[in-house]
Amino acid sequence: MSTPGAAAKDLRAEVLNAALDRTPDVVCVLAPSNNLTSSRTVIEAGEEFALLLSSVCEKWDEVVVVDFPPRLNVPVDVQEHLRNQYRVKAVSAGVRYWSVAEQFPMNDLQLWYKDSVHLSDSDGMPILAKAFFPAAHDHLLRKVLDPVSTKKPDVSPKTSPPARRISPKVVVKGEVRHMPRRPDPSEWTFSECGKKVNDCRL
Repeated sequence: MSTPGAAAKDLRAEVLNAALDRTPDVVCVLAPSNNLTSSRTVIEAGEEFALLLSSVCEKWDEVVVVDFPPRLNVPVDVQEHLRNQYRVKAVSAGVRYWSVAEQFPMNDLQLWYKDSVHLSDSDGMPILAKAFFPAAHDHLLRKVLDPVSTKKPDVSPKTSPPARRISPKVVVKGEVRHMPRRPDPSEWTFSECGKKVNDCRL
């Protein structure tokens, strides 16, 4: 599914109205870079993405997010801020976030069209297309190797009541032994040939 120029809220509407013939093995969500210009703030973009991801996860069990490729017309720090927002929202939803930005060097202009936004068909798009494979493959492999950790609970886990604290009791049985008298600190003790003599007081 794809809508040209769509931001997260547009993609969410598309997801909600989607009717697929069969359940996909895994759904790869491309993090929407159009929110760089459609949202008023990065925080707002993150909230819209969280709603999109929530809708996707409600509809399908196996979901992974692939990072958006960089743009040349938006400051790098703004893009990184948005990526961090998306990553946090994905982690909160229990979904893995695959980074791809490092695969698109900003100085390699052949990767983009002249609009500095869209990837070129010749150089940029093949890199993005290849990025989906390891994301999907890794997710499916994890599902096979550890199905318990990748399975999402059908309902919210119940919280157990707090455990009752039990204070231990110490019971001492047997004779009570008297400790030997400690020497008086004001008393000198002399030792000679294996015997001690207490013969001096201060």
